[in-house]
This record gives sequence, structure tokens and C-alpha cells, in this order.
Amino acid sequence: PKELPAGLSSGYVDFYGENNPEWQNMTLSPFADDAARQMSAAWEQQSGEKVDAVVLMDTVALAELVSSTGGSLITQAGDRLQSPEEISKYLSNGIYFEFPEDNIARKEFQSQLEDGLIQHVLEQAFDIERVARSMFVHFGNGRVHLWFRDPRRQEAISETFIAGSATS
Repeated sequence: PKELPAGLSSGYVDFYGENNPEWQNMTLSPFADDAARQMSAAWEQQSGEKVDAVVLMDTVALAELVSSTGGSLITQAGDRLQSPEEISKYLSNGIYFEFPEDNIARKEFQSQLEDGLIQHVLEQAFDIERVARSMFVHFGNGRVHLWFRDPRRQEAISETFIAGSATS
């Protein structure tokens, strides 16, 4: 968005700038809710749709979720990776070796891979128990973060370990 959404935490702009395009390690940041609010505003501006919630997920959690559905990915070199360890290691580190100098090409390829992995998950029959079991540990260790547009829902979730921002 050309302007940041209202309600961002004090210090967010000083830390991330006015129009941050990338939030590395955001699931562990004290500004995770602010980034989710900004992502929500960007989505609304681009699509015209308002989202009810934003899920921030790092590559380790994404790899675990994909593997739990039998998914895999193909590297630039043509290798098929299936285990959560292989997928997350590649997305976090290995891809840099395949694109050592061209950051734009690496980011485009990584985005395409991640889009494909997410699409694979969405095409599966939704089994809440399977998803919960594969994600449970990741909520607790900060690899997945939830943000809700509705302040009542956000307040309710923020009191749990699932939010990644519990006060107790």
C-alpha cells in the first residue's frame, strides 16, 4: 500500500520502514501482528477482498504441512524432495546455491515453489486433525503466527500459546 494501515505498533516503521516488501523471520518478530495487518491491507488493495485472518508460516512449518499431505518439490536441478527436512533445508538454504548471484531469479523461483506447495495443501481433502497434529509443535515454537482482523478474535487468540504472543 502507498500508506501504512492504521494501528501499527510504535517502533514498527523505525524497524521495517514505510513500505517493507519482505519480512524475514517474521513469525518470531514482536511486529508479527503489524506485518500481518500490512499484508492484509496490501491484499485488499490489490484484490479488493478483505481477509478475516492472516497466517504467517516459516519454511520449516510449510515443509512439515506439505509432507504430511504427501507433497514434494522439484529443485532447479531437478531433484525431488519429499521429507520435511529436505524441503525446509532446500527452501531455507539450498536454493541459494542454485541461484548464487541472481537474487531476483531465486526469489521468483522460491515464490513459485512455495505457491505450488500451498496449492498442493489446499487441493487436499481438509482434515483438521491431520493439520492440527502436523502444525501443533510449530505454533508452540513460533514457526506459525495467526492474526485476526476482528479485535475480539485477536484478543482471544493472543491469550493462548497458538498466537505466538501469549502474555502468560
